[in-house]
Amino acid sequence: MENMRVLLVNLEKGWRGGENQVLLLARYLKEKQDYVAIAYPKVSTAIPRYKKEFDVLELDSTSDWRPSNINAISNYVLKHNIQILHANSSKSHGLCLRVKKKHPHLKLVVHRRVATPPSDNFFTRKKYLSKLVDSYVSLSNAISTELAAYGVPKEKIVRIPSGVIVDSSPFDKATYKEILAKKCNVSSKNTFIGMACAISIEKGVDTFLRFAKLLENRNDVSFFIAGTGPKEEEYKRLASELMITDKVHFLGFLNPVTEYLRALDVFIMPSRQTKTFREGLGSVLLEAVQARTSIIASNIDGIPDVIIDKKTGHLIPVDDFHEMYKTFESLNSETEKSIQDNAIKHIEADFTSEIMAKRNRDNYQRLLNK
Repeated sequence: MENMRVLLVNLEKGWRGGENQVLLLARYLKEKQDYVAIAYPKVSTAIPRYKKEFDVLELDSTSDWRPSNINAISNYVLKHNIQILHANSSKSHGLCLRVKKKHPHLKLVVHRRVATPPSDNFFTRKKYLSKLVDSYVSLSNAISTELAAYGVPKEKIVRIPSGVIVDSSPFDKATYKEILAKKCNVSSKNTFIGMACAISIEKGVDTFLRFAKLLENRNDVSFFIAGTGPKEEEYKRLASELMITDKVHFLGFLNPVTEYLRALDVFIMPSRQTKTFREGLGSVLLEAVQARTSIIASNIDGIPDVIIDKKTGHLIPVDDFHEMYKTFESLNSETEKSIQDNAIKHIEADFTSEIMAKRNRDNYQRLLNK
């Protein structure tokens, strides 16, 4: 396979799962002796991390139409003989389309990380159905289905799930439980049940709290929520109204979350759909699997790509905290060990960072060979 010249583009301000996937992909491309550079807005907190390892093109703003951004990428493409332009978000999709109009030799790849259908307005349809896009990369079967239903030709859609660095080294869960127990002043002998997410309406934290309420008389369970977000204060008030503040611990933003996840016995992901959100994949599930937790998650959107009911975890109806309770009460230690082993194998077969990066690189090569 010939070496390639790739520019990865995004317009996000912060560091989330998508930024980490860009980092893992860039590292793989560099390892394969490809030229890889990353374009992000100057205000992004991701830039210092990327600069440690890669050439970074700093864009003036998060705008997908500002001429300075278009010209900066256009000039970079010419100066560095870029062949592949990879847009890693919806806004960068628009920006990269404008660049490709000026440089039609480019192969344009667009990453779609959310399962929410694109808007049905003229400009969005023009963007997603543009013949200038050579390939769409979707994180899950749910996203692929939505793109095809929207009108994107199926032959342009490639499913490439997010990947994690697989760490198969053994660890002592009891040690991590002791650390979290000490931090929250609870018994490490308790069953630790937790979430890790942005605290927003679509993540179903309220469902988690109502599930916790059903276990309020159990002295052998503790609940944890890692993350921050716009609904944090509202959900803290809900915990107070439900009179479970002694059982539920809001931990704030944790980075990395590895130690926290390793302390959990049960990981809960009660995501729901909103008008503007559908769970693309639920990448934190990949980390929860590696932490050898039992997993209970909503049977929705991209989640079933990772969680196969009764095989790699447990799926429940959206917002059904009673079913969450029943599923939790039915967990059996011997069965769960087998399910966790299956989940690890599932991750190693389809969701490693190396598999993710190789699939992207193979897709680039396929486009260049056309």
